[in-house]
Amino acid sequence: MAISQVDGRPTAVTGGYDNTVRIWDLTTRKPIGKPMTGHTDLIHAVAVGQVKGQPVAVTGGRDNTVRVWDLTTREPVGEPMAEHAKDDYTHTVWAVAVGHVNGRPVAVTSDDGRVWDLTTRVPSGALTTGRIEAVHAVAVGQVNGRPIALTGGYDKIVRVWDLTTHELLGELANQESTPSTQ
Repeated sequence: MAISQVDGRPTAVTGGYDNTVRIWDLTTRKPIGKPMTGHTDLIHAVAVGQVKGQPVAVTGGRDNTVRVWDLTTREPVGEPMAEHAKDDYTHTVWAVAVGHVNGRPVAVTSDDGRVWDLTTRVPSGALTTGRIEAVHAVAVGQVNGRPIALTGGYDKIVRVWDLTTHELLGELANQESTPSTQ
């Protein structure tokens, strides 16, 4: 789930096990319009952002697709971005995060750390160096003006990536493995 503003209203966008995406008015706690359909299996990932000034949701799930939705019209934006492998459950899109790189909106998706340009709707690369196991968590932000992504997964390592170059910047230190200073 994610929180956004649609037509000046605070909203929540949710994805569900019923394969639908819903927009909720957070003031009234009621759904806005009918559920958005298109996914063919469970939805695990929802993020929100803006593309060309329009609020959008980016969703992904067990059908191995990434979809973009216009939150004002509640319609899909183009065809699914289906670059994820379609072979089995191991390529489920577990997480998605939205941010900006060089002024362009991007989405970073798991399982393969793909970086999508949301304006052109094509992948601009992937975060792959040093990955050992599947990514199941993604966050996007900035550090010192540099767009970064954090990824985490079954290997229990949180990695920090430069979203401009797609290079691994490092890993977050595991506190349990750090010697005690007491």
